[in-house]
Amino acid sequence: MSYTSCVRLTAAVLVFLNLHSLLGGPCFGVVGQKRLRKLQEQAGLVVHSPAAVRRQVPLSSSGKALLRRITAAQTWEVVEQLVQKYTGNEIQIFNAAMQKALSLGRYRQGATIYNRLCNSNVTKHPATYTAAITLHSRLGYAEAVQDIWKEGLRTHGMDTVLASARIRAAAREGDIETAVRILDEMNETGIEINVVHVSSALRACWTAEGPRHNAAKYLFYTVLPRLCLQPNRITFNNLLGALDTGPLSDIVSAYSDMKALNVTPDAVTAETFLLALFRKPKQQRWTNPEITARHLRNEDGARLSAARSALRDFKASHVELSELTRHIDDALKLLAAERV
Repeated sequence: MSYTSCVRLTAAVLVFLNLHSLLGGPCFGVVGQKRLRKLQEQAGLVVHSPAAVRRQVPLSSSGKALLRRITAAQTWEVVEQLVQKYTGNEIQIFNAAMQKALSLGRYRQGATIYNRLCNSNVTKHPATYTAAITLHSRLGYAEAVQDIWKEGLRTHGMDTVLASARIRAAAREGDIETAVRILDEMNETGIEINVVHVSSALRACWTAEGPRHNAAKYLFYTVLPRLCLQPNRITFNNLLGALDTGPLSDIVSAYSDMKALNVTPDAVTAETFLLALFRKPKQQRWTNPEITARHLRNEDGARLSAARSALRDFKASHVELSELTRHIDDALKLLAAERV
């Protein structure tokens, strides 16, 4: 739903960003982003928005047959052979090939398909821009993402799915300003904002450089309630990750709110909470309990207590802990034994 009574998000969040630039301080990153994403995918928590439904020219009989073959293909080599032999201009074929490239992790090949259709007499569909934005974002091509986004807006306008793809791309870049600006534009044009959009904006806070906990808190504690949106596990995971530059009380409060809403934690939650709690620098490698204990030995007692309490919760909830989380758990036991 729209939030017409809400103050402009961009202005409010940019105030926080300006404060952050004045505060300065060390930048602590969350390590293992690819590993965390893999855990999310295994848990079925990575949200892939469906292609926008718009009127388009029906597929020919041969096109339908080819589409079925592309959709059923298990390897990229099969898809590539099918697309190379295709001489038509039905956009559904190209969209399906790009979606398959995304699902198989063949981002560069998917971008090549987009370039091919750009150079052909093919009418693009909103789903085309959605897939192309995601492919180029995964490749780290920020300028291409921006160009595709602008073309999509010019030719089809914004919709909820296209906006979601652009906010996800901004999240990968740590571009809070763009993520929040798109939320503003959605609000201004009456496009529905859902929890996926705000969760992705929180992800932008998580991946951004420098202190960004106030921007994340604003999105979570001000924007979500004004939209009457219920945070889910991904929302909380992204919030916790973004709070690593803030005080201990913010992290503990966010986790308490998660429990109060009966949102079940998972392996990503456990690892993200602990990494935020201990503000783990990106360059450090906690490869075993002994090394981890060495890094935690001088931590504040309140942070150690919060970690132990949360670990008890995770175990009671039968959360399957990641390897790093187990290292931290064992390290805390080693530290406790030293004090006996």
